[in-house]
Amino acid sequence: MKKGGISLVFVLCVTVGAQSIFAQEPPRNLTPDEIQRIMEQERLRRAKELQTNMGIGISIQLAQEIHAALTSINFKAEELRLVISVELQRAQKAESLALAAGHYETCLMHGFAFRRFGEGQLAGKLDDVNHPKRVAALTQLDDLLDQVYTGYVKNRVSLAEAHQQRHDFDKAKRIIGFALQILPDNLDLQAFARANEREEAAWIRQAPGAAVVMREQELKDRDQEVRTLLRDGRYLYELRDYDEAELKFERVLDFDPVNDVADNYIRLINKIRGDHAVLKRDRNFLNPFLAH
Repeated sequence: MKKGGISLVFVLCVTVGAQSIFAQEPPRNLTPDEIQRIMEQERLRRAKELQTNMGIGISIQLAQEIHAALTSINFKAEELRLVISVELQRAQKAESLALAAGHYETCLMHGFAFRRFGEGQLAGKLDDVNHPKRVAALTQLDDLLDQVYTGYVKNRVSLAEAHQQRHDFDKAKRIIGFALQILPDNLDLQAFARANEREEAAWIRQAPGAAVVMREQELKDRDQEVRTLLRDGRYLYELRDYDEAELKFERVLDFDPVNDVADNYIRLINKIRGDHAVLKRDRNFLNPFLAH
């Protein structure tokens, strides 16, 4: 066939095809039944695909569970961050070591509870302890808890040192022992516990005998009694109850014959009494003349 004939046939074919395309009916809307049938076919297709490759279904479900667990952990961390921050500030501003310790221990309790909660959420889902997502989720409060650990250890060591200086090694041991139950791996607490044992052993080797210890206690009790009597005597003196005040100061001199404070008050009382006697004598002397 000649070239011109071939071109004519091609044009006719294109024209006929175009007419057939434009002659088609416009697309119609699907009925609800048809939509439902198509969705069911898609569901069956996916189910068959999952049965063919079970790994796909398991991995999708596990990923969803891990995501839900991490979301729950993040919400819990946001909640506890505020609580721990407030307790940490209270501990840092507390008026005594004992009050501060209570706030620190509250922070520690919340920190340990968060760890248990997070591990429980991830159990059976993300058990690899080195997985980045697991590590990030469980350590998101560590910036606060590190401050808590440092403050709590310093607090406990300071209180234990105070008892140690009074040679109450057993009390110091109990304080550090309790802290070690909470933070068993803390090197500072472990070091103090060993140092306290050495200090106690050295003290026992140098400690005085039982009779000396008893005498020391007697002297402490006497000093306390003297301080009480002086306080009461001064109070009675200010009230001008000189007889009772004098009795208190005389008892002080029974315990401590060279106590200057009691001796001075007794002299003042005697002077006041002498002045009163002179005034009384003068009044008695002048009364007869005044009567006339």
